[in-house]
Amino acid sequence: MSDYQYSKKDIETMMRRFKNEGAGKVALQGVYDNLLNLKTEIEKFYDAFIFYLDYWKTDAPFFGFCKDTHKEAFDRTDYITREITKRFLEIYALILIGLGEETESNSESEKK
Repeated sequence: MSDYQYSKKDIETMMRRFKNEGAGKVALQGVYDNLLNLKTEIEKFYDAFIFYLDYWKTDAPFFGFCKDTHKEAFDRTDYITREITKRFLEIYALILIGLGEETESNSESEKK
């Protein structure tokens, strides 16, 4: 199960923005239950498919795909994968807020 350790800072930033826009813990038990189930499934999906989308650039030169020689294709791929990853993390941040959960460093900073 993913703890989103590599994306925690981005998720925290998104959570602060969404809270400032009025997001908070959901009031209906049925919605809460659905979000809890969704969180579990999204964590599995993230581990299986999304995580790599954010880190493919590290592996690309090893496979002969580099920004210098394939600029246009590299930039298109970068845009698509970056935006998909961003939207996915936004959904996860909203789920955490809806459940009333905090990331570890978020809860520690609020205690201070």
